[in-house]
Amino acid sequence: MANSYLIVYDIRELDCGTRRRVSRHLRKIRALRLQQSVWESSKLAELRGIAGSIGSAGGKELVLEKRTVYLSHL
Repeated sequence: MANSYLIVYDIRELDCGTRRRVSRHLRKIRALRLQQSVWESSKLAELRGIAGSIGSAGGKELVLEKRTVYLSHL
């Protein structure tokens, strides 16, 4: 099973162009939208590239590795 990653970001409300570009790129790589600015994908290189463009535009971003934790195993 392939690793899964999350991208979490915040782009200024007035920066509509960057928001649209990011959403379009995430849909193009078939990322799964979990919330407004939280997406999931197995394509780490692409997520890192998108994160870089968000940072360059003045936004904040995180790319995280998804890991499921089962509480019954603690």
